[in-house]
Amino acid sequence: MGATRGSFPHSSHSFGVVFVTSLILATCSANTGTSNGLTWWGVESFLRENVNGRLGAERLQEYLHKEFRWENREVDGRETLNKKRDAATNLFQSTITNLQRLRATIEANYEDWPTVARENISDHVLCCGEPPPTGCTILSTRLDRRALVRAGNPPDPVLRHLERMTIFNVTNYFVFDDGSLFVRSPKRKEHVDVCENYDPRSRHFYRQARSPEPRDVVVVTDGEKRGGLLLEHAISKVYMELTSIDRISLCLPYKDSCQTSKWYRESEQIDGPLGQKGFLGRLLFNNKYNREKLIKLLEETNYVPFSNHSAALKAGTDLLRNRYGSRYFEIAGHSHSVLVYVTKSCWEKWKENKQINSSLDLGISIVIIHLHDDGACGVEKGVVLKRNNATVTFSSFKDLEELRASEIGIASYGLMDVNRPVIPVPYWDAFGDGYIITVCVHLMHRASFVGVACSDLSIVNLLEAELNVDDVKDGYVFLVDRFGRALKHPLLPEVHSLTDDPTSVTIDKLEIAPEVRHILVKAVRQESGNERISGLYVESLGYPRGIDIPKAVRVRRRSLHYLWAPIYDTGLTLAVVLPLNDSSQVVSSVYSCKSQDQCTTSHFEYNEPRDHFEREFCNFFGKNVTKSKALVKFAPDCFIDVLAYVRGEIDPALVYAIFNRTQPYDSVFREDLMPSVKFLEFAEETWKSNLAAKVHEGIRYLGTEDGSFITFQGIELEQTFDHRDRSWYQAALPTPSTISITTPYCDGGMGMVCTMSKTLYNKLGHPQAVVAGDFKLQYMAAHFLDRVPYCKSQTCLLVDPMGFVVLKSDWEGRFYNGCRGEREIVGSHINFVAPDIARDLIAEKYLRRRACHEYDRDSTYYYWTLAFPAFRTFHEGPSYGIHKIADANLFLAYRTQGSNIIPCNCNPYPQGELIKCHDTCELECECPCLAGPDTIPCHNPNADVHRHHLPACKPRGPTLKTKQNYNNQTPSAQSGIRDCSEVT
Repeated sequence: MGATRGSFPHSSHSFGVVFVTSLILATCSANTGTSNGLTWWGVESFLRENVNGRLGAERLQEYLHKEFRWENREVDGRETLNKKRDAATNLFQSTITNLQRLRATIEANYEDWPTVARENISDHVLCCGEPPPTGCTILSTRLDRRALVRAGNPPDPVLRHLERMTIFNVTNYFVFDDGSLFVRSPKRKEHVDVCENYDPRSRHFYRQARSPEPRDVVVVTDGEKRGGLLLEHAISKVYMELTSIDRISLCLPYKDSCQTSKWYRESEQIDGPLGQKGFLGRLLFNNKYNREKLIKLLEETNYVPFSNHSAALKAGTDLLRNRYGSRYFEIAGHSHSVLVYVTKSCWEKWKENKQINSSLDLGISIVIIHLHDDGACGVEKGVVLKRNNATVTFSSFKDLEELRASEIGIASYGLMDVNRPVIPVPYWDAFGDGYIITVCVHLMHRASFVGVACSDLSIVNLLEAELNVDDVKDGYVFLVDRFGRALKHPLLPEVHSLTDDPTSVTIDKLEIAPEVRHILVKAVRQESGNERISGLYVESLGYPRGIDIPKAVRVRRRSLHYLWAPIYDTGLTLAVVLPLNDSSQVVSSVYSCKSQDQCTTSHFEYNEPRDHFEREFCNFFGKNVTKSKALVKFAPDCFIDVLAYVRGEIDPALVYAIFNRTQPYDSVFREDLMPSVKFLEFAEETWKSNLAAKVHEGIRYLGTEDGSFITFQGIELEQTFDHRDRSWYQAALPTPSTISITTPYCDGGMGMVCTMSKTLYNKLGHPQAVVAGDFKLQYMAAHFLDRVPYCKSQTCLLVDPMGFVVLKSDWEGRFYNGCRGEREIVGSHINFVAPDIARDLIAEKYLRRRACHEYDRDSTYYYWTLAFPAFRTFHEGPSYGIHKIADANLFLAYRTQGSNIIPCNCNPYPQGELIKCHDTCELECECPCLAGPDTIPCHNPNADVHRHHLPACKPRGPTLKTKQNYNNQTPSAQSGIRDCSEVT
């Protein structure tokens, strides 16, 4: 991004040439202006002194190069793909085989299966009581007391088969269409949050197993707005019947057609945020945020009813015919369509309605939800007409109570292949088993669907430990289903960190290169292959510390090797993406100790210290620290059993035994971490050799690419902590020779601090680790003014590549006492602090507006990037100058004369979704902010105002804070704990 970037930033020769050139150019430019002796290069020398002196970066880099044996070897992509696919195949195939046997047992006993009235089922057999060890029953809470159910008393052959299936360490169960479920192993009440309000038929696995083909659903609302809550709840009920493979649109009447002008402009017919074009410009995706948006539309919109029922049906049918669907649904095959008709008035001569017959001829099913006060107008309830594999279903409700008790939902198209297993998108388990994937088989009796038998698999280990390319820098794996939805991708949250159902994203929103389009088509169609292409690689930009905004990423063009193959009988395809070097090879660079003795650690201390008396309590954050020792922490994916580690089930004594060489590492860790831990130990020795008391210094830390991490002073961190997701780490990665500084943030023990970091690299020039440390903002400000005295009398800013202000000259002396006044500096942006400078930088196209989309919030986040063309290090504006600081991720902007500063009206402290971003064409005065639903989706390249490729934001993964609350705590309860240091 700056003038010092070469082909390999660590080259001392190229650095010298670029630095001298930059210095000459910048100095000449400065002398022609009014800099009045601006010693801007003093900032770079100050940063280097701290990074090499206090953090020991230079010494650590030398040790990394000289003390280890480095080996580069070529990687066989086909062998890598086969190994990963075999791991997934073995898991699914054994599960499918056992489920098919269970299905055969259930169907063989179905004729003689005893049914029991709900009121006669003992509480002892229910899961929400004290269930027996053989398993337990869950009944729909909406069932009538006299309703007959089957799952309360399974025959002995079924129970014996379930008992044999437990060896696969999964939850197995079957559900009947009568609303009863039997599960083995049993679930006690303290582990089931849904005991008081549960219906297994409304769960995601059941709905998709019953209707495995995707449906386009248009909700046509006829009748006046006076439908009120009943109308809202009726449409909400339709919404809740859908699965993540379905799509929904709302049709409100406007001159006997669907109203579009309020949300949709014809000039903006572009792909929607998740790759599914909106019928009205805002397709309502199946997640909780969009459900709220649907209700809001109903509340805020005024409309006049359709003139008649035929007009309403025709408007909805026309909407379906337009097929604004995702191209990946089209690749997988045309989806069916359902039209839902909500009305307040009686139907007349509905059987003779030509529009109904026309819809049925097109294969469009119709569900008529009749809201009324005085009867159903003489129409019977249920399926009243069938033709061409389509149906007309009628239901009638007079109040909310009757609506909620109804079992009638939108039409299901039944089963295309009863012998094919159904694997829904992974979801968060209602029974407390965390993030799971379910495999289901259909239960049939006399050619009719009667239920499903399923197994829940915890796929944390599969997706994080098995389906990873650990030995290839920048290599990755993605998993996609037959509908184009991504189940795994580097841009999706880490699965061990999830606490709720993830948002469904189609793979084309993550793999955006046009050159990859045909590969994605083949993968979705369950084909195999491999190709080498020039594609786009995603690189993280990080995010400012102390600000709750998405992590932005950008794309880089490079040569990539794509390999993909289906996981048979699952509807899933696995793809491996490997970067190619200049010789068109995939190369792995690994390091090891030169001898076994050299890897022996002498004072290894794990995240949970052996000597508990050495812990000291941090009163502000309530965490334990060790004052005199460093602590080593491993990322979750370092462990073979990621789930056991996250749940706190791995004994720390075993970890100590491994690094004391009394236990083999491969029984716990997925790779040999001995060299990394030895390197961390040397970092501790380096820091301890420089222990002069410095009140301005906070915790120092170092993290490696393979997941090892050390802090000094040692901090006990949560199991899910992974330093590679943190802003200080990600900001340092793109340029190994560059010193990076984060924006200021509040540390409870030190007050306002900044984090300084630097990348350490291997012999191929690839990032191997990042060393970092916290420094008081007061210390940074004082030395900044000492090195650049010009800024004592003029306004100066140190700005990062996203335009956020790292330091302002008048901050010095204002923050001695804790974090008082932090709102003035946390998240401060140049567009807000110096809008006149920002306007000129925008006009010169040095400051460019970009955007990214955060999938889990379905929101577009606008941000800025600040960069000069290659080898340019200085720009002089009408009343300011700006230098690129050599060897750092900073720009120094300073005023050369007084100017009329016009304040920016954009709120620099967005809370949740900001109500409004300024108009997308008015770029003069905008702070980073979250956009509303009418904003052009950022991941569409055509939506960038500067016509550059737009990144997608990496969805934020909520972090689980303790092993105790992994299963039982709500997300809100998991987010309230902080650490002594903001390394987290």
